[in-house]
Order: sequence, then structure tokens, then C-alpha cells
Amino acid sequence: RGQWQTTLATIRLDTEEMVGMHNKKLFRQISLVASGKASLEITLDQWMIFFEVELKDTAAEFLLTEDRGSQAPKRWQQMKKLPVKALKTLLQSGALAGVPEEHEV
Repeated sequence: RGQWQTTLATIRLDTEEMVGMHNKKLFRQISLVASGKASLEITLDQWMIFFEVELKDTAAEFLLTEDRGSQAPKRWQQMKKLPVKALKTLLQSGALAGVPEEHEV
């Protein structure tokens, strides 16, 4: 849940304004979906089920099927602009695990 709060703060996303619920309550509601018990993680399935119910018959329902495609090439182009020292740190930390070899620094 810490990553959830950090991400929302970083991108300045106000869940109360967007969905009428404080971010802690929203996280809890999503995490309750599958098991009925709150947890410290949200799975993609929980996320999808929660928003299928919440967005059904609303003007935003199209978001459930919106596909922006892979954002990996765009992110890779942004990463290539980082200083070499920053890229080396990312490699050493394992943050780039899973990046295809042809794209490694």
C-alpha cells in the first residue's frame, strides 16, 4: 500500500476528487474484491473487477476496454535520455530486470 500512496502523491492524483473516495478507502475497497478480506496488495484481477462494477453504465465505462498499447517503447526513449550514472544505478538495483537485451545500456 505504500507504493500506492507514494505513486498517487507523486502524480498528484486526488482520488477524492476523481472517484469521491479517499485513497486509503479506495485501496481497501479494491483489495476486498476477491477474498472479502483487505490486504496490502491489489492484483490486476481485483482492479478490473472493481472498476467493471464501478464504471458500469457510466460515461466512463469505455475506459474498461481502452487499450493504449504498450508504453514500453516510449518509456525506453525517455530512459535513454537519463544520465549514464542514473542508468548504471538502475541496472545495479535490478530495476531494469526484464528489459530485452537489445535495449540494455
